[in-house]
Amino acid sequence: MTNIETPSIESPCIEAEVLESRTTGWVAQCRELHCAPPFGSFVRAPNATPDDAAREVIYGVVSHIETLPFEANRRPLALWTQENEMDARHPQIGKLLRTTFQVNCVGWTRGESATVHQSSPPQPPRLHSFVIACGDEDVRRFTQKHDWVRLLFDSAGAPGSASADELLVVACNQAIRAHERDIEYSIALGKTLALLLRADYLRLRAILSRIGI
Repeated sequence: MTNIETPSIESPCIEAEVLESRTTGWVAQCRELHCAPPFGSFVRAPNATPDDAAREVIYGVVSHIETLPFEANRRPLALWTQENEMDARHPQIGKLLRTTFQVNCVGWTRGESATVHQSSPPQPPRLHSFVIACGDEDVRRFTQKHDWVRLLFDSAGAPGSASADELLVVACNQAIRAHERDIEYSIALGKTLALLLRADYLRLRAILSRIGI
């Protein structure tokens, strides 16, 4: 466990609102169409109000993004309109379509001590709580240890989502950038991946080459 500052849930970087919630992750709808946090990025979801001193803040990694109609039985039709003219000529689009994304949980914090637990949370984020993109400092504090890598590895590759390898590569690259490409951190992260993939050398080699280790 690692100490971390309690994130403020009054951040201006609100990305989306939780629509489905479980201890292994959640699904959120974006405030704006096509404005999901990037695939493989770290996000967090407050689990209570700012006045709750024992609130839980759940951390996760974006594992899948999709834009689809609000009504599942309706399919979009071609509009033959330039993208920069879409809002003006078809203002109804934002009411017919929505962008959602799936998040795989990788840890949580609770209470004044703000200790990071890189494990499944005792409760998932509350429905309609906001999802906030993590900045570099937040990512750096959360990823000091590497247990989150195993959580992400075990939860990735579900039907309809990207492969575990793709998700690991992007998330690990973000963690390394947040640590300013510190060589010791990168080596420790590589050792964690080596333990997870010790039975598949070719797969491990491919992942390590894509994160520069």
